[in-house]
Amino acid sequence: MQNKEIIIRKIKDALEHIEDYGMVNFNIEKISERPNDFTIQINVSSSDKESRKMTQLSKQLGFTQNIQNMEFDTPVYGKMRVVTFKPRNRKYPVICERIKDGKLYKFTVEHVKTSLGGDNAINRKKNLERLRENF
Repeated sequence: MQNKEIIIRKIKDALEHIEDYGMVNFNIEKISERPNDFTIQINVSSSDKESRKMTQLSKQLGFTQNIQNMEFDTPVYGKMRVVTFKPRNRKYPVICERIKDGKLYKFTVEHVKTSLGGDNAINRKKNLERLRENF
């Protein structure tokens, strides 16, 4: 395909423009080519700046470490994932997403802590995640 390099350059420029906001990092992992088309695999990860911000907000709310993306079960809503924090909302500062349908819900810090199993369980889960990433 003749215009492949031009298209890839435009995609990279657009991704770099998004990266300038400091929220995510993009890495082009793989480019596979066929006679009439090509496929690009892009790896998207949160930037260190965003990760540090979430860790700081987690600790500010009373958690021992960053709990973003941790999952827990609730009897009423089902399986939930921690998405972000809104510290200005004093009563319900933890924003979670219901995995089944993506709907967002607000929770208290205590509710999330107990649902995750307390500080000791949070530390264990986070350490297990780190071990899995290394292997």
